[in-house]
Amino acid sequence: MDAKDIPAGLRRLADASDRKITPPLLARAVSELETSEWLRAETASESELEEGSPSQLFVDRPEGWEDRFKELLEETSAQRRQRLSSREEGKRAAAEARVVQLESELRASRQALADAERRGEERQQAKLHAARQAQKEAGRQVRDETRRAAAAEKRLAEVEAALEDAEARVETQRQLLEKERRAAPSASPAEGGRGWFPSDPLDMAAELDRIVMATHRPRRETTQPAWGSTLERRLPDGVRPDRAEAVVALLKYPLTWLVDGYNLAFQLDPEPDSVTRDRVLASIARLVGLSVPATMAVVVFDSSVDEFSGTADRRVGVVFAPSADEWIIEQARPGAVVVSSDRRVREEAQRAGAIGLWSEAMAAWILSGRPG
Repeated sequence: MDAKDIPAGLRRLADASDRKITPPLLARAVSELETSEWLRAETASESELEEGSPSQLFVDRPEGWEDRFKELLEETSAQRRQRLSSREEGKRAAAEARVVQLESELRASRQALADAERRGEERQQAKLHAARQAQKEAGRQVRDETRRAAAAEKRLAEVEAALEDAEARVETQRQLLEKERRAAPSASPAEGGRGWFPSDPLDMAAELDRIVMATHRPRRETTQPAWGSTLERRLPDGVRPDRAEAVVALLKYPLTWLVDGYNLAFQLDPEPDSVTRDRVLASIARLVGLSVPATMAVVVFDSSVDEFSGTADRRVGVVFAPSADEWIIEQARPGAVVVSSDRRVREEAQRAGAIGLWSEAMAAWILSGRPG
């Protein structure tokens, strides 16, 4: 159709023929067909419309076309509704099938989760059981090691006790031999002997020490201080029982010194031996030599053998007792000085009227080399 022949109402539709036709333009075209017989005739002559179709009925308009058009419209609407219903049914069926599938997957996931939790719990239980077993085994090993350590300590203590007993027996035999040697008749000068003086170098040195100590006794006051009831139970004011000054302060009184030998030995050497014990005896002998006349001393050593009493020399007694502490407590009385590191021993001795000194005080006096 020439542009000049196009009705004014359809020109916008003609201009949009190469684009998408919008609903307003389509409605405009239907309105023009409805009102223009000429346009319907032109449309029928230019288009091959299917016989009986809604388009043919609308353009040609035969008799009764409106009723037939309504029927076709209703049929088309019914078909459309059916298609829509079928489509919705399909969608619903697909959705139901998807729901069933998802529920199945959910059940499978829940089962997998439950299995994983069960396996995890089983692994945790296995680890916990293994840890408990390891703990029990470790505890058993600790107990075994503790028992073995205790047995080893017991064996060590037994060996140390046996060694101490052996040393004590050796020392006893040495002392007995020394007594016998001194009691034996001395060789005459014509036979080349030394008379009373020992020939052994060590005994010679010890005898020289005794001679020097006896001839160089410190000058004492002509009148001995009174041993009053106040000093029977305590040291002079300002003198501490753990200092060397306490030993010096008591040298001017005739006392009986009761000394725990091993306590004092441990103060002189962390690992005391027979040499340390000899040093203890020599130091106590020096203490007695520096004291006023009538001073006595007894050094008591713990020993598991039968109780033995003897002398280290003419001035110091030696006692081996099962319990040095108990022996000293039993012997404590007024006029005695107890030297011990054990607080209980000192307190019991003081209750019995003795003076209690710390082993640290005697060790400090020995190490200081103070004469008095």
